[in-house]
Amino acid sequence: MTHTRFFETTNKIGLIPMRATAFRLFAFMCLLCPGIVAGGSVQPYDLDDPSEPWRTSRSGVTRKIMPPYTPLVHEERTVSSWGRTHTFDGLFPSQVVSQDQDLLHRPIELQIKQNGQWTSVQAQRIEFGASDPDRVEFEASGAVGPIRITAASWIEYDGLIRTDLTLDGESPVTIDGLKLVFALRPYAAILHHLNQRWLANDYARSPAEPGAKSVYPWRPLVWVGNHDVGFTVVTETSNGWTSAGPGAIVFERLDDHLTLTLNIVTASTRLDDKLTYGFGLMATPCKPMRKDRFGIQIGAMPGGNLTTSMHGKNVHKHFSYPQPSDFDAVAEMISRNLRDGVRHCYYITTSSTGAKSEVKKRHHEDWVAAKVIMEGSEWTFGQPPLGADAACPASSFADFMAWAVENVMTTFPDNYGIYIDNPGPYFCENARHGCGAGGKKTYPYFSLRDLHKRIYAIVRTHQPDGIVWEHTSENFNPLQLAWIDVYSDGEHWRDAKRYPKKKVLELFNLPYMEITGSGHQVGAVPAFLSSMGTWRGDWAHWLLSRTMPFGQMMTVYHGWIDGTPGIAVARARNEFGLGREPVRFYRPHELPPWFPVDGDNVLACLWERERDRALLVVLANWGDEPVVAKMKGASVIQRLGPVKAVDALTGTEIGRPAEYLMSSIPANSFRMIRIEAETE
Repeated sequence: MTHTRFFETTNKIGLIPMRATAFRLFAFMCLLCPGIVAGGSVQPYDLDDPSEPWRTSRSGVTRKIMPPYTPLVHEERTVSSWGRTHTFDGLFPSQVVSQDQDLLHRPIELQIKQNGQWTSVQAQRIEFGASDPDRVEFEASGAVGPIRITAASWIEYDGLIRTDLTLDGESPVTIDGLKLVFALRPYAAILHHLNQRWLANDYARSPAEPGAKSVYPWRPLVWVGNHDVGFTVVTETSNGWTSAGPGAIVFERLDDHLTLTLNIVTASTRLDDKLTYGFGLMATPCKPMRKDRFGIQIGAMPGGNLTTSMHGKNVHKHFSYPQPSDFDAVAEMISRNLRDGVRHCYYITTSSTGAKSEVKKRHHEDWVAAKVIMEGSEWTFGQPPLGADAACPASSFADFMAWAVENVMTTFPDNYGIYIDNPGPYFCENARHGCGAGGKKTYPYFSLRDLHKRIYAIVRTHQPDGIVWEHTSENFNPLQLAWIDVYSDGEHWRDAKRYPKKKVLELFNLPYMEITGSGHQVGAVPAFLSSMGTWRGDWAHWLLSRTMPFGQMMTVYHGWIDGTPGIAVARARNEFGLGREPVRFYRPHELPPWFPVDGDNVLACLWERERDRALLVVLANWGDEPVVAKMKGASVIQRLGPVKAVDALTGTEIGRPAEYLMSSIPANSFRMIRIEAETE
């Protein structure tokens, strides 16, 4: 079990009101920033500029290692990225270590079936090419009879590995099967997640008993791991798979390991031409958690310090088109927020832009992803909501959007970062920019990841501690989250048609929160969207009982949901010092032995303040009946000495802590308790 130490500080602009400092900064930036001209007005830019400078701008494309990442270290056949080590003794990694945990039980195997026999492909040649701090390239090859197999790969400093696999017969030859097998250590594979944007979204526990299986159709993204580490596998298209139906992806528990198998070819296939497949592999977490993790608060609550502006007046000329209608008004809004201690992230999407913009009209045929992205919902071609038009990041749209973000960050020096909505990847069928091969949908994970990487570089160049905040609902994608600071899941639950209450209660389960709830597996800060309460009745206590045991707040916007409970929680967190003082955080599965909690359906977490060992405890009842949770006071007193326990939301003292601490919790609700050494 791991315990994470966080140190947060408030002497940064944006975490507390610093009016005089903000004014001095603004005056200084007026001298340096080309976006601000004499008299305080802002020099506007034009994203519809017919000369299209974005075509050659290369915004965000850099070989620089962006913090908090570290350079790759290449030694013989081993390449290390932050927190992870990869050994390459075959076509695919033979060993992967993340946070000192071995993920693989044995090397990843490519197996080919001919004449009823499976053969594991052995690499006969491994050669490393370019080796730089940000990227290492290598190629491996082998053969099975007359079939030549080549794997051309690279790894970049975020830990992403891309492998392009080619099978080529010396003469026409038939294969009966092709599969890629990942043998994983059981402790590193207790949870898994599969995603196919808006079509499928699975969060589950992996099979635990020998012989047990979990069977799925083809999905472009698979993540398997535990509470701290994991392994991601991406295939952008099912082109070349003989069947994308159930059985394409299988988890199977064996005696001493768990296998994840991609069954790519399951019927006799003649190699009249080359077969090619692309794979993305990424061990997680990708980067360290932000040190100000518990100091980030979103919404109308005490200490709220991060916001965005979606379709506000003056902010966007068109939807997802980051050009204000009134530059001066937007500059003043951003600066006013900063003076009030609130950091602003400018709103974009990486999947669309304004249908009425001249640049989109000029490039519609090249950029458009598909005539219908989400059947009957958003991004519908022809009559799109909000004037949006779907755009694929595998097209030159990525260059345009990166350049647009560069304009925002240059022109508005007080803007702290970027908020990415509807990131995707949504499917694309547009062959004009390389998607839709073989008539199959492409989910452009690699191109979208590259765009995220560029946006992150732009933000961090202008704001070294800036924030990229993303709305990730229905998707836990480490390739994107590697370049995200804060992510917000949960908005999709508000769709009462797709998610009636009964279905929400089934799917919003413990594995879902264990995977997406804490951010530990990727190194990004979760902030759950409370908009699922819209039009659905009061979910405030229910939601907080689900999110808080994993250390996160939900965004509190009164009107979306009853904000009162969230405001009380935020006040209690602030009074304890979260966001200001060093703390040690314990998630439900890692509660220390000196803090045992007894209670049916109760999940608990706690923060221990390093200065005095004071505790802030969350007790959440996930059951449909009230429950009494008990904690042994003696073991706490042995650690802290005589203690005083109070309800952190009301200040009411809890009696008899020397014997036990007792807390009654309503169904689907929570309590917060503060425990401190008693003072004379």
